[in-house]
Amino acid sequence: MENSTVPETKKDVLKMVHKFKTTFQRLLSRENQNVIETDYEKCETNTDIEKKVFGTQKDWMNLFEDPSEDAKCNQFAKHIEDGLKEAREKHLKCEILIPCGLTMRIARDILIMSESEPCGVRGCSLIIHLQEKSNCTELVKLQYDPTTVSTFEIHLTLQEDTRHVVSVRKMMMQLTGCFKHSTYKSTPKMLCLAYKLEKQKLYRANC
Repeated sequence: MENSTVPETKKDVLKMVHKFKTTFQRLLSRENQNVIETDYEKCETNTDIEKKVFGTQKDWMNLFEDPSEDAKCNQFAKHIEDGLKEAREKHLKCEILIPCGLTMRIARDILIMSESEPCGVRGCSLIIHLQEKSNCTELVKLQYDPTTVSTFEIHLTLQEDTRHVVSVRKMMMQLTGCFKHSTYKSTPKMLCLAYKLEKQKLYRANC
């Protein structure tokens, strides 16, 4: 009986932490918060950060109390993933390895940044960049809702994980045949949990 209550308690705590964080971010967004930047990769390994902040995958996948917010996040996360697939096909010509939950966290932040916009997230144009050491490349530009005039742009800068341990991991994955069905010959790119979001309005606010 005691063991059955532990997961629920942990889940409740995670929900509370998420609620406080979301509320704080929304307050900041209302004060002209146009930039959100994370640097998780500078602290510990991606896996350690995921476990400490979000628990297991099952835990953080169900943090949203409002089902409509959860659905919007899932939809925008897929929008980001589709953009990365387009970039993979047209520009990178290699597999892209995405950390578990990264697109959902980015989607959540974009929804928060969109709250103060006239058309909400429907007016969002998303430009995805990839930071590789000192080189930053624009990969793809996407319009979230083609039927709505874009009122603002979100510039999403993702970062390639260039740590030595990641290079060894990718080498092992190639040697063990993880990419044997891939159509690309180039070395896969692995993203880290760090990202930067910058919002630029495409209209002049009334004074």
